[in-house]
Amino acid sequence: MEREFYVDYYRDFGNTYNLYYADTPEMRPLCGEKISKERAMELIRQECWARRNDHSFSGCADAEIYPGGYFNDDWIMGAGGYIDRKYRREIAKDENYKLINYIWERVR
Repeated sequence: MEREFYVDYYRDFGNTYNLYYADTPEMRPLCGEKISKERAMELIRQECWARRNDHSFSGCADAEIYPGGYFNDDWIMGAGGYIDRKYRREIAKDENYKLINYIWERVR
């Protein structure tokens, strides 16, 4: 299966979304729409720009792409479907993943 990218707008705002990728059908996120890698990278650039220049419009969207299925546990999902930021930091502690070009890649 070719890598697929997904965006999940968990609230009805353009700046509130999660970004995922899937390498296998099991990794597909529970919700969201399929997008191109170029669109995912464009969303990351927009969020990074907003975090530097427009603080009132930033912080609710992902600036990194996470593996689909990594955060599917019900206890991690916050109200409205977003992933609580404290759980986002857990992947940085996982020695099986490394952040490469804004994408959390499995290295082991």
